[in-house]
Amino acid sequence: MSRIAILASLVALPIVAAPADAAMQNYGLSGFNRMRISGPFDVHVRVGGAPGAHATGPKEALDRLSIENNDGTLVIKALPGGWGGWPTGPHGNVVVEVSAPELVGMSITGSGDTTIDRVRGDALDLALSGSGSLDVGALDVTTLRAVMTGSGDMSLAGRARTTAATVTGSGDLKATSLITDDAQAKLVGSGDLSLGARHAVKVVLAGSGDVTIAGPAACAVTRTGSGDVRCAKEGTTD
Repeated sequence: MSRIAILASLVALPIVAAPADAAMQNYGLSGFNRMRISGPFDVHVRVGGAPGAHATGPKEALDRLSIENNDGTLVIKALPGGWGGWPTGPHGNVVVEVSAPELVGMSITGSGDTTIDRVRGDALDLALSGSGSLDVGALDVTTLRAVMTGSGDMSLAGRARTTAATVTGSGDLKATSLITDDAQAKLVGSGDLSLGARHAVKVVLAGSGDVTIAGPAACAVTRTGSGDVRCAKEGTTD
């Protein structure tokens, strides 16, 4: 795919209009299949195209932004010296658009919002820490691992043969639109975990949060605390 085509597809995304003083920075990238985001950035990822990225926002913020390939992992972070009040403020947000040939891992720390249009492959590892959000529109993978820590939100849809989902804290993992055969679901804290499953799910719940298993799966439940487990076929292993 040409550079012009990549930029055209990225511009087509539904983004709030940038302020008049917004700048844009392009990043030349080689192949990568993992991403790590550290900071309050809004990142939109399209999977299946040539590697590339560009960022829009106030020039002062872009000057403090680092996007680089580190041994196959695309790292998006603030440069040393601190991020200060950016990217939120009177000048608007920084938005990063990424095109990736494939994706097998995503790790997010901070308060930003990340979207991934689709992922197809053997395995995918997702990790979200902090108060940010992660939304994956269409999954088609054999093995899925999703780990959340903090107060953030994760939304998943699509298919996975096996899924291991863990929530620690007050965050919400919404995956009733995900169809998985077998799963492990672990919730520690006051958050909520919802998952779609067809065959068997091992549920571990500790705290006041709720676990909901949508679909006909049978659940083996280990539970401590005041939280609830909702499952079509529930067995308890205390």
